[in-house]
Amino acid sequence: MAHRAASRQKHLLLFRALIVIAVILCAGVAVGVYVAMKQTPSASLPPARSTDTSTVSQAADTTVYSSPVRLRIAKLSIDASVDEMGVTSSGNMAVPTDIQEVGWYKYGTTPGTIGSAVIAGHLIGQKGEPGIFIKLNTLKPGDAIAVLDSKNQTSTFTVREIRTYAHDEQPRDVFTPDDAAHLNLITCSGDWDPVHHNYADRLVVFADKSR
Repeated sequence: MAHRAASRQKHLLLFRALIVIAVILCAGVAVGVYVAMKQTPSASLPPARSTDTSTVSQAADTTVYSSPVRLRIAKLSIDASVDEMGVTSSGNMAVPTDIQEVGWYKYGTTPGTIGSAVIAGHLIGQKGEPGIFIKLNTLKPGDAIAVLDSKNQTSTFTVREIRTYAHDEQPRDVFTPDDAAHLNLITCSGDWDPVHHNYADRLVVFADKSR
């Protein structure tokens, strides 16, 4: 019971961290300012998780995947570089600076391995130019997503569903599933709030590794 409680808490902390990333992606680029969490690293970040997947046990896929380097979504004509998002020297969380690149939270699950990996991308730029995930909401169940890793290995995922959450919502299902290999893509959605310089919602695309 204690182990399950600790696991749930870890997933909740991880989701909170990615929600902050999503807020930065939505608000920071639009106003040309990158702000980060004000809490101390120990309070704001989930426990570090090694990206070495050599010890990961997978029921259906024994491939040892490494850090992702490219995200490809043929339907959206996306072939984007993947940045590893960690923390800055001041303890703040880093985000992609290029609106045509995406960011993978490197302390989370590596795409292709058991668990729920998360990649976030910009919706729009400072001058209103389209971000890499401007058309993410047009994906449909059954669409394919591919992730190429640093060993030139490709993991293919199939979109299962798309959900929209309020910007301050903390749904656990973004990170909790660890029954198989999942990939979740996050970007902004909804109306722009000119007062808080932020979009009202977050769009999450849930995808499962193809068999």
